[in-house]
Amino acid sequence: MNDDLDRLFARLAALPLPLRLQGLEVQVQRGLAGQPLAWTRPSWRYAAVGLALVAGLGVGATAAFLSQAPLLAADLSGGAQLAPSSLL
Repeated sequence: MNDDLDRLFARLAALPLPLRLQGLEVQVQRGLAGQPLAWTRPSWRYAAVGLALVAGLGVGATAAFLSQAPLLAADLSGGAQLAPSSLL
């Protein structure tokens, strides 16, 4: 199987390049040279990412602040009447 593929690829490599493909690389390079880089163009995506970061930091800061509040024993006993041991 591998020998058949090797022979097929060797035959394909020996074929001359079609005329329409001969200048393709040069055309692509010219087209890319005229394009501005994608990261230099302003986009609404940057604003969306910034908004997501700010929202994430706000939620994280709020959660960190709220987790600093002392936990009282009375907070833990609120559902004690629903415990399986008390329902039996």
